[in-house]
Amino acid sequence: MLRQPGPQPSIYTIAAVGDPLVESSTWKLSDAELNYLTATRHELHDAWGVVLVLKYNDGYLTGNLLRTDENSRAYPLGGSITPNAGDMIKFALDDAHYPSGAWDTTLETNGYCGGNQVWANWRSSESHKFRWTSAGGCAYVDGVVNGFVGEGMPYHRIYAWAR
Repeated sequence: MLRQPGPQPSIYTIAAVGDPLVESSTWKLSDAELNYLTATRHELHDAWGVVLVLKYNDGYLTGNLLRTDENSRAYPLGGSITPNAGDMIKFALDDAHYPSGAWDTTLETNGYCGGNQVWANWRSSESHKFRWTSAGGCAYVDGVVNGFVGEGMPYHRIYAWAR
């Protein structure tokens, strides 16, 4: 998934959006596709989940790994629009091992920017602090905590990688 700079409410959906083959396009796979790619069953048993990374195009490799719960590494169905649909943990794209530390299992759910907080943390230290909001195309990053992105509304790209 790639969210281009600026408000883009169309990407906050469980459906597929845009064209991943067009470099300048905002796009995402559907939640069902993300779930299938990261499910812990049959030939996909070694999937790790989906990783949200801010400013990847500026060389940043660190983000939050997402999962349904302790029993499933799959991206949760409805996870793109549902508050607290799963768990998050700090993660780097070049990590060689699945994380074994404490997961952020209680995500925030208030109505920032007129929508649900979908992947949102601003209290715990288990995951990087930012907000993925289901309406208005808004997100928020607390740079003081993360140390790699300026504080405020991020008008840069947000990437999600299925691993």
